[in-house]
Amino acid sequence: MRLLLLISILLAGVPGTRASSPDIAKEYIRCTESVNSNTSSLPQSGFSIQCNDISSNGIGSAYESYVFSLLMGDENVDNYKWKFLLKNEIGDYVQITDGTDETFSIPAVQSPEQNFVTINGDLEGRIECEYTLNGEQCNAIPFTLSLELKPTIISISDITIVDNGQYEFSLDFNVHYAGADYVSVEIEEEYNTTLRSYRFDEPYLAHIKTGNITKLYYSWVTIIVSNKYGSVSETLEYAPTYEGNKEEAGSKYVSSDDIFDYNIIKEITLFTLDGIPLFKGSLTDFMNYTFTPGLYIKEEVFSNGYTKTSKIQLR
Repeated sequence: MRLLLLISILLAGVPGTRASSPDIAKEYIRCTESVNSNTSSLPQSGFSIQCNDISSNGIGSAYESYVFSLLMGDENVDNYKWKFLLKNEIGDYVQITDGTDETFSIPAVQSPEQNFVTINGDLEGRIECEYTLNGEQCNAIPFTLSLELKPTIISISDITIVDNGQYEFSLDFNVHYAGADYVSVEIEEEYNTTLRSYRFDEPYLAHIKTGNITKLYYSWVTIIVSNKYGSVSETLEYAPTYEGNKEEAGSKYVSSDDIFDYNIIKEITLFTLDGIPLFKGSLTDFMNYTFTPGLYIKEEVFSNGYTKTSKIQLR
């Protein structure tokens, strides 16, 4: 009943304010944690934990440090025992730091990838404080944290190539992501200066349908997710598959039966703009390799002997 009351208050909101869906979800998690924390075996003093840079909703950044203290007035409090805990990869709370001063500082999270990440793309943490009030051992009400991270693209799946005639195709696929409210998709075509952009406002799992894409030349479909801490992107590349006038085209075009088979690319070499080789390997190795963002020259060698060189931008 207490949880239902807290959720009702949360959803009712405050007059004159409007919360986004991700914020409401984080508030729900925090309310649940607060109710659960009140089942502690130690007596509750009624004191709350406060932070000057994080409001009571507990939403902060994993990349910043914070200072916490007790909201206790002029009470006679001593023997502070602070703890900062984060959920690890399997969802158990583990202690990160502790302290014994009147105020408690926590650092920025050093290795966020080693912790549990919520569906919102956040780390779940908690600040606890055990102390003595007038000779009696007490626990403050735990302060539940939702520490935001840079967004992530978890997977791009179920890619379907839709044939829309002799000259064009389109794509259907799903993007599973976290840490952002929407997905942007940009389409760039060789010899076309127009950059087309689409936005899909579906949280966590976006169902993408693109417009028409040329079969005549190379094209690139870039999936982007962003938040205030940064952005991440992945690019799908499609070679030309138009088979008309094949005699005139010579070796420039390859068959549509082969072009979408990743095995057609035997080798990729990546160069700096000065021609210095940085990488040489298979397409799989290339996709799993982490490069410094910037402009590069990419040379692809196909199984039919065709070689294609292009300038690309990695983000």
